[in-house]
Amino acid sequence: MIDPEPITYSGRSFSCEELSLIQQATRDCAGLGVTEIARTICEWLDWKRPNGQLKNHECRLLLERLQRERFLTLPPLRPSGRRGPRQVSTDIDTPPVIQATIAQLEPLLLTLVDASDSRLWRQFIERFHYLGCRVPVGPVTFCYTSLTA
Repeated sequence: MIDPEPITYSGRSFSCEELSLIQQATRDCAGLGVTEIARTICEWLDWKRPNGQLKNHECRLLLERLQRERFLTLPPLRPSGRRGPRQVSTDIDTPPVIQATIAQLEPLLLTLVDASDSRLWRQFIERFHYLGCRVPVGPVTFCYTSLTA
């Protein structure tokens, strides 16, 4: 490990003393995850956004930079669980193919998918939609089309 020299990162200047504190924190808190170490350093250095929230993301990026520069050593990343889209079962019967115009199928009825139908809706979307079933971003209300006789 190298001796600290003052640096500026993400709009903040870090003194030699602060960099030594960061280096010490990564050694003393090595049992914690990198995210928790970043939060702790932000609290110690009072590194916050104008809204009062800690700049833990920027701190984590700083820690990664300092590790690349061989100034400190971070603990290995911990597994954080599954990533990516959920797998949706498609073990449903294939519905009959309908070849008709909308006018021939009218009247159509749109209904909200409630909790009892959501599993079936996800299975249909996964099986028949070209993008499959992805976890939506933000609040979204889904509906499906059912035919009335």
